[in-house]
Amino acid sequence: MSTCSVPASCLVTFAAALALLSAAFSIQVTSAASSTRKYRLPSHVKPLNYQLFFEPNLASNILAGKMIAKIAISEAVTSIVLNGNAVLLTGAPSLSGRSPLNVTYDRDAQMISLNFADPVPPGIWELYASFTARINTRLSGVFRVSSPPGSPPHLDSIIIATYFQPTDARKAFPCWDEPAMKATFDLTLTVPADLLALSNSPEVSRKLITHSSSSKNQSAARVEVRFARTPPMSTYLLAFVIGRFDQPLKTVDENGIDIRVYTPPGRRHEGSFSLGIANKTLTHFGKLFGTNYPLSKIDLVSLPDFPSVAMENWGLVLFHEPSLLASKDTPEALRAFVATTVIHELAHQWFGNLVSPAWWSDLWLNEGFATWLSYNELDAIRPGLIDSRSWFVSTELLSAMSDDALEASHPVEADVHRPEDTAEVFDSISYGKGAALVGMLHDWLGRENFFAGLRNYIRRHRFGNAATSDLWKALQETLNDRPAGEPSIAEVMHDWTTRKSFPVIFASIETDKSGCTLRLRQSRYRLPGADRLHDRWLWRIPIVIATQDGDVIRWVMTRSRMTIQLPNCGWAMLNPNATGFYRTSYPRSLMTELLREAVRGGIRPSGRLLLLDDVFAMHAADRVWAEDPLHAVHVLRHDSSLQVWTNMLNHLYEMGGAVPMSDTKAFNNWQRYVHDLCLTRLRARNSSGFERVRATCLDYAGDRNVENWAVKAFPRWLNGTRPDTISPDLWSVVCRIAAGGSSGGIGVSHFWHLLSVLNRTQSIARREEIIGCLGAFEDKKRPEVEKRLISLALGPELQASEVLCLVDGLSSRSVWRLLTRHWTAMRVASKVPTC
Repeated sequence: MSTCSVPASCLVTFAAALALLSAAFSIQVTSAASSTRKYRLPSHVKPLNYQLFFEPNLASNILAGKMIAKIAISEAVTSIVLNGNAVLLTGAPSLSGRSPLNVTYDRDAQMISLNFADPVPPGIWELYASFTARINTRLSGVFRVSSPPGSPPHLDSIIIATYFQPTDARKAFPCWDEPAMKATFDLTLTVPADLLALSNSPEVSRKLITHSSSSKNQSAARVEVRFARTPPMSTYLLAFVIGRFDQPLKTVDENGIDIRVYTPPGRRHEGSFSLGIANKTLTHFGKLFGTNYPLSKIDLVSLPDFPSVAMENWGLVLFHEPSLLASKDTPEALRAFVATTVIHELAHQWFGNLVSPAWWSDLWLNEGFATWLSYNELDAIRPGLIDSRSWFVSTELLSAMSDDALEASHPVEADVHRPEDTAEVFDSISYGKGAALVGMLHDWLGRENFFAGLRNYIRRHRFGNAATSDLWKALQETLNDRPAGEPSIAEVMHDWTTRKSFPVIFASIETDKSGCTLRLRQSRYRLPGADRLHDRWLWRIPIVIATQDGDVIRWVMTRSRMTIQLPNCGWAMLNPNATGFYRTSYPRSLMTELLREAVRGGIRPSGRLLLLDDVFAMHAADRVWAEDPLHAVHVLRHDSSLQVWTNMLNHLYEMGGAVPMSDTKAFNNWQRYVHDLCLTRLRARNSSGFERVRATCLDYAGDRNVENWAVKAFPRWLNGTRPDTISPDLWSVVCRIAAGGSSGGIGVSHFWHLLSVLNRTQSIARREEIIGCLGAFEDKKRPEVEKRLISLALGPELQASEVLCLVDGLSSRSVWRLLTRHWTAMRVASKVPTC
């Protein structure tokens, strides 16, 4: 997920260039031995409980720690192996009084071995160790972040936080850092007395400790804070945060769970929206899953910088600020994003925390379910906020399809071996495709059967681990009324989770004396130039067919071709609610009928959205001419769905990229076509979301009126003479138009004025909007502007996520120049982990 305020609005250009350069500049030589190295821990030593004592030193950025780990040994061993990455043992470890002969470190495998002279017999043992670890600024393990540069001096502070997913608990302490190695945790933190300390469990005691300190940054007065024992959980879910926050917003849900939201000082009111969402979500999910939230409290904490949108640590969910906070001026789309993010992270309290994956190859069980639930249950938790179904299709399903069509894709059940492989599966395939497959399964089985199976699954594996096969088994046990001969859930879903890519179904209707027959043929969807190796793949596809007479036909397509006798003649549409992860191609005559039905309102927005995207996808696959998607655009030009319009314009921008600007006549004709589409059809749409789409569209089409208005309005906003001139939804669009206008736009002086506004701004969401806009001034071709942008990107003024948003605001040419000339500095500035 993106780290910018608006989901997926930044990182695309930067991430692509970064990946390419990483491959180019990080060539590694590996031997056969190292490539086949075992990175998994032995199974005969398992942790039962960790007693952990942490004391961070803010002056030296060192985390001092002690550990007493109760472990179960099932067979005699001469070595105890656990994970450690840049963790240094500072004293001689001991195992219930036994000292190891020596300690060895395997940096590549990230393992520490305690080697004993004599075998250690089976039994319950206690491992004692003291150690140190680094408090870093790279947003992994235990890290530190500062308040935004715009914060008043009396509110400026350092925050210590953790991010252990997937394999970074080993950066903080020696541990068995695999998801199946669950244990309970007893954590004690020694921290400056003036800072708040939170962890997964409630605080049970605190003791004041006073000692002298020569450092100005290390408080003399410190407190030892002890937290209650956690339930059994994976190491990646352990968390703590130390810092200065406002008094929490809090409530108690109907089951007595304490819910608190922590915000930056002075911004407490911005947490009320998330508090309401969290309260309703915990209650709703407890009923839906048949199991109440098992901890006594849950804290939602806002951080000014974070490596992802949020992290679902059990009982202590950490958020990047724009993902949690919302004010009365927060745009509608961002409020919906905050709501779905909170729901997503709370869904993880069951899917991921209570029931954890047996190994990272089953990550999709975490992310797919949490993503799908965040959209599917949004209306039950916050009715009327947004068209959640269309938003899911637009944001998750279509994005996952786009990525899954690439050769670089991978199966949902991905092979994960090395520690560095785990981060690579946190992508649109595990999240978006995983969520789409969950939705397809839900639609196939029906809501009652589906959630009955989930309740079985959670009850059976609570406080433990599960694999994909365990889910299929729990769901299958609830089915009693399935059609004879229908394949099992495991048989159907195996095709979808163990392969990359997806099918396209070619559908046509034939009429004869006996009536109308729907003919279906499936094939792997493939882009031009893609490998043909898997073209013969077949999927068992749960299909849904809507007919003109209102009938709904459900079937599982198990062969390459099949025919279905329609009850009546007329049009038929596959996947009418976009619940299946496949594309459909229709002959032009049937497509025309479906488009007419869409105009009449007979197809839901999600179905119209997929219908439109499918025809553009078939054009991308060289299956239809360009006139087919353009005809669809023409017919749907009156559509009332924001998601349909956004999809339409994104495809038109992409298609317009093929029109050479050197061909002035062709390019002007294309701009005129888009301009007419935007001006005449979007004018009647008055929602804030449509305002943003309309402004962006008209700017792309070269409308001078839009640019002239932006050039006049933005300076008035900037000078404070008319702060209400620009609505919050339109601010970033107007700023970019004004700064980068083709006829000159606003002057360079406004660049420096906007920079001064940035330095006074505390809100991370607004800061990221301003930073993204600053990049639009690069077209001024003024050396001092380019020099200042580079110093911003490379210097200490911006948070890591803000650096990425600045880069996203630049042109691809400037991004490439910045990365190639300042590669090492950019890696440091953006906190990009070492490859």
